[in-house]
Amino acid sequence: MSSEAAVRQRGAPLGKTPRPGEVYLHRDDKRRTLTPGPALLPDAFVLLYLLLVSLLIAIALHSYWKLPDPISHGEPNEFIAGNARKHLEEISSLGIRHVGNEANEVHAKNMIVRKVEEIRAVASREVEIEISLQYPSGHYYLDFLGGMTHLYHNVTNIAVRFSRKGTSPDHAFLINAHFDSALGTVAASDDIVSCATMLEVLRGLSVEPHPLLAEHALIFLFNGAEETVLQASHGFITQHPWAKQIRAFLNLEAAGAGGKEIVFQTGPQHPWLVRAYTNSVPHPFATVLAQEVFQSGIIPSDTDFRIFRDYGHIPGIDVAYFINGYIYHTEYDVPSRIPDSCIQRAGENVLALLKEIANSPFLADPGADKHGKVVFFDILGLTAVTFPERISSIFNVLVALAAIASIYFGVSRQGETGQKNRGKPSLTMVLSTLGVLLLSWIAAVASAVVTALFLGQRGCLMSWFTHNIVVLPLYGVPSFLAMAAVHAYWNHKNPKVSQKALEKSCFYAVQLLWTILVIIFTYLRVCSAIVFSVWAAFPLVFRALLWDTLFQKSIDEKRQPMLYYTVLVLLSVLSLSLPFIWGSLLTVGLYDMFIPLMGRSGSLVSPDIAIGILTAGIVCFQATSMLSVVVYASSLKLKKWIGSLLLLLYIVTLVLVLSGSVFPYSGGEQPRSKRFFLQHTDRTFYNLDGTVRRADSRVYLNSFDFLGIDVIANEVPMLKKAVVSECDGVYCGEPFYIPVRHVIKTSWYLPAPKLPVKEPLSLKLLSMERSSGGLTNFTIQTKFPTRVTMVISPRRGYSMTAWSLETFVPPFTPCVSDHECFFVFYARGHGDGEHTFWVELKGDSETTGESLEITIAVHHIDPPESQTEFLSELLQSLPEWVTPLAWASSYTSWVF
Repeated sequence: MSSEAAVRQRGAPLGKTPRPGEVYLHRDDKRRTLTPGPALLPDAFVLLYLLLVSLLIAIALHSYWKLPDPISHGEPNEFIAGNARKHLEEISSLGIRHVGNEANEVHAKNMIVRKVEEIRAVASREVEIEISLQYPSGHYYLDFLGGMTHLYHNVTNIAVRFSRKGTSPDHAFLINAHFDSALGTVAASDDIVSCATMLEVLRGLSVEPHPLLAEHALIFLFNGAEETVLQASHGFITQHPWAKQIRAFLNLEAAGAGGKEIVFQTGPQHPWLVRAYTNSVPHPFATVLAQEVFQSGIIPSDTDFRIFRDYGHIPGIDVAYFINGYIYHTEYDVPSRIPDSCIQRAGENVLALLKEIANSPFLADPGADKHGKVVFFDILGLTAVTFPERISSIFNVLVALAAIASIYFGVSRQGETGQKNRGKPSLTMVLSTLGVLLLSWIAAVASAVVTALFLGQRGCLMSWFTHNIVVLPLYGVPSFLAMAAVHAYWNHKNPKVSQKALEKSCFYAVQLLWTILVIIFTYLRVCSAIVFSVWAAFPLVFRALLWDTLFQKSIDEKRQPMLYYTVLVLLSVLSLSLPFIWGSLLTVGLYDMFIPLMGRSGSLVSPDIAIGILTAGIVCFQATSMLSVVVYASSLKLKKWIGSLLLLLYIVTLVLVLSGSVFPYSGGEQPRSKRFFLQHTDRTFYNLDGTVRRADSRVYLNSFDFLGIDVIANEVPMLKKAVVSECDGVYCGEPFYIPVRHVIKTSWYLPAPKLPVKEPLSLKLLSMERSSGGLTNFTIQTKFPTRVTMVISPRRGYSMTAWSLETFVPPFTPCVSDHECFFVFYARGHGDGEHTFWVELKGDSETTGESLEITIAVHHIDPPESQTEFLSELLQSLPEWVTPLAWASSYTSWVF
């Protein structure tokens, strides 16, 4: 049998031979009249296609996890991870470094200063290293989380200026990291590893034989109050005399431990900064997409980048570790979880970047590069690309025009009539397939949401939190099956259209979809439009140009089906190559970021719905360009086998989840723990005349994920006595450390014994002056302990018109109750905490009685004051997969 006859015979019913011009494409009992020529891929070539696509995923994963070998001994001017490791271990050994405690304000400060002095002692005589200690006080408003005003007193900064000896540079570049820690952690990754990196970079820049003889100064800022929501950086950039020299900055942060550090935001404007990064660093990892995701606000986090940008009005680069976010702000954030290869990678990048910028003319005068947005991304960590937004827009427009032209010349105006239009879809068919494509996306998302809702009803949420791979069969598989089912039905409902025309119709519909997205995002000036351009451009080159225009005709004429299929498969895979690798890198990065984030994202939104929608979106993004081959160019038999295997995988996973075999949390060496907050609190509410209205003691219990405390109460009988906390005062009468009550659906408490006597709190009304226009001014004197949150709440009928804590009245913090709340966060490094402030209210002339309520929560976060016998008993009863954070608080309310 000839090759052509073999191709035509495939799919024919047993005992039947197709008549000339016929070929069986769908089912054994259905015939289609087609023009001669191969239209479907044999099963072996479809499997080859899937194998090669899997190879693209493997390439992406290899790139994602590839890290340089660490150096323990090297040339003097090299970055040596072994040296940085010593700094990391020594500073971390000081323990938890809260703002205001001895470990942070004395021991860590002294150790860092000593290490800088040791570097200065062996530095080249051609460089100068200056040390400046700063203890700023100040205030500012930040619309982070629910919005809050910050008040800080004598926090600590260690500034180190590096310059060429004998010069007085007018311009400086700042590099920043913080040495304080979040509650309850030694904070090895967040952010001591960055401080250690800065110390080793400083040594490498300053020693012989090749010290950096820089044109500009470099300022290393070790700031001691970042975890109090960015206070020390505000004190430095608004008050330190060196701040006037700074023209740009690099901020080093972490939301995880290990892996690659990523550039996740730059600017504003100043495209020369990104170009300096892409031109200099040996291990680039950067994408404008990460920047736009972070700046959208969907990630509940912020960094010193914001302070330098908004209050210093300078551009910068924000870099962070983000892999293994499970240990972020937990007791597990210890040095042993940070591989030396990660330190080596970050150090080499920072060292190279500083060498580039220290002699860059753009730091002094960026010229035209002072303005303009920039598109940037790395290619497999080997190199990085950056270009202005206008160039990206031009490229996007050209790709869109080329895609439209390709579709215009690829479709038939008369349908499949005549030899010339053989296998060509009509424009109507392409537009119809576009509608089917959008419908398949809806079906994909719907399947994921339905699965999430079903699991929520059965109480089986977050099964993927520890075992991330569960996400793929649980939400990825049904999303793909739903997509494929819609297209299979469309394929089945068009028996009069040749398979080749249906396949091309799908290809053109996908191209049209990417083109529409390119046009929309380019119009909206979203730099990430480049991602859709790449998805459209590669198929244009490898499929529309090389295959449809060149190879298909010549190979088809020679009647060489094996060569035909081989070239078609290879070009189809090449058309996916860079876009699919990018998409795979994006997929792994998104899961590494968002799955751990679900453990601390609050209880308002089901995490399974969020992860299900994310997974469905990834499936749509990654699988759409594969549909023309997988659905329209493969045999019905193979599709049934693949579909059946995927369906079986989905069902088995669903059964395992429903049976409780896949528990959300884990402890041990690789903790994927549940975060649990406990505050032993005394509450006192005063009447207008100063008498006590009511007082109680309780332990507040808060879970920062969706599952609440029931999953813990199943193993801790004591927690079954917990009571849902009623909203019974300003900010619900609870001593929240940060304003997050609006994202917590339910809070609980246990009745508890009264606290031992703690650090005293005083609040005194110095004066209350009424003036015309219904204005009343309250002047209040306080003596705050080291960590306090205060809520100022005008009574109904009154509003705040001015206060001394800011030059304006900020938006009020969402408080759940019917009061207006203004949340104030106070931290102190040194000093006695005395503070006097005033508040001005305006009320209706007929309003009498209470006009203002002030509540103050004192947070005793350091032992021994932070712990009580009752808390200790609770903590000892918790299972190992719970990471508790416990401290004592007092909550006091005054009315005026």
